[in-house]
Amino acid sequence: MSGVSVLFTNDTMLIRSLRDFQGDGREVYVAPDFKSLKKLCEKYEVRAIYSNLRERAFDLRKFAESKSILLQYFSDRIELRELFGARQIFKFAEENNFCRKSESLSKLVGSSVAIQKLRQEIRQAAKRNSNVLIVGESGTGKELVARAIHELSERARHKLVSVNINEIPPSLFEASFFGYVKGAFTGADSAHEGYFAEADETTIFIDEIGDLSLDMQAKLLRVLQFREFAKVGSTVLQKSNFRLICASNANFHQLIHDGKFKNDLLQRLDILRINTPPLRNHRSDIPALIRSFLKENEAKNQEKRKFKPETIDFLKNSNWNRGNVRQLEACLERTLAMTDNEEISIKDLRF
Repeated sequence: MSGVSVLFTNDTMLIRSLRDFQGDGREVYVAPDFKSLKKLCEKYEVRAIYSNLRERAFDLRKFAESKSILLQYFSDRIELRELFGARQIFKFAEENNFCRKSESLSKLVGSSVAIQKLRQEIRQAAKRNSNVLIVGESGTGKELVARAIHELSERARHKLVSVNINEIPPSLFEASFFGYVKGAFTGADSAHEGYFAEADETTIFIDEIGDLSLDMQAKLLRVLQFREFAKVGSTVLQKSNFRLICASNANFHQLIHDGKFKNDLLQRLDILRINTPPLRNHRSDIPALIRSFLKENEAKNQEKRKFKPETIDFLKNSNWNRGNVRQLEACLERTLAMTDNEEISIKDLRF
């Protein structure tokens, strides 16, 4: 029978788990709602619909009958797999990217050219396993970008491992990244897995990579070259299939010139580079950022507040070079905390 099959479900955990089955089997499109389902039926010859949304059973049955499409229900992943047969493997098409919703991507608020370009670069990076280097000023959303790349990637079924270099004491760098065996040093009462072992089959995000010591840079370079490492106190090598994303606000060319960063390591890290734009380059997004903040504030504090139009214009033209979006959000939160006015005027602002 020709045509394609459609999985009609909004269960994101189920969708992610089915990606384990990818291979050269039958092609399955995913529709999380009726709008998506109808679009697929308009574009393709749909021969079967598989669904676990029984609360829409009547509407779905009428739709399937009107299109002469086979409709079958399932309860869980195992039952769905049985419907396709033991040897059939799911093959998700690129068009199913619309089902891979990223909470982090939705937090990149705005419709400016700069933000649209950033979203597109995130989607492209998510399709690959290459190392990513995210560079940008403080407060421009580098960690959000890293999380969005991970959440849109095939590795999203596993938790992102996030590390900030400046939160690790220099004496514990090696033990933190590589792990250690029992008795490796004073206080090592039991064996411990490091970040690289924890990141096997998932993504490790290293923030402030420009602050990594030269000694650890050399060791990280070796891990990236051979994808293997040994725990502190052991000579046994272990491998890890991780995807590396790094971020920094540093000027790497200056660091290399000053002898503070290894050029060889930068070449390994800088395969895919994403630049997060400073807020001054997308001021037109400030009203949307304010609306988004007010919506979160309303949900958190059960209060309705708003900024006067002239206040929004004033904020659009203010200087946010010290902290960009983070600085703006701090200003908004401080302002709401320091006044009870329902409408915020310019004189209410707290920078």
